[in-house]
Amino acid sequence: MADYQVAYNQNTKVAAIQAANAALPAGSIKAGTFTHADVEPNIKDLEFGENHVFYHHVRDILYKLGQQDMSIVKITK
Repeated sequence: MADYQVAYNQNTKVAAIQAANAALPAGSIKAGTFTHADVEPNIKDLEFGENHVFYHHVRDILYKLGQQDMSIVKITK
């Protein structure tokens, strides 16, 4: 199991999945956290659905912030 945080930049619409204790990128807020069994996720090209489990974690966190249109959000690692 591993803990992750989602750092979200509301201006650029970039959500970064990071280790739970990582420093936030400039201009980002800590949108939320989640735990997942995959300790080394393949997060590459999430917008194309290669790792739908991580996508759903991020989507659920961002929905709580009011970001409803995930088609404009880029998810990175």
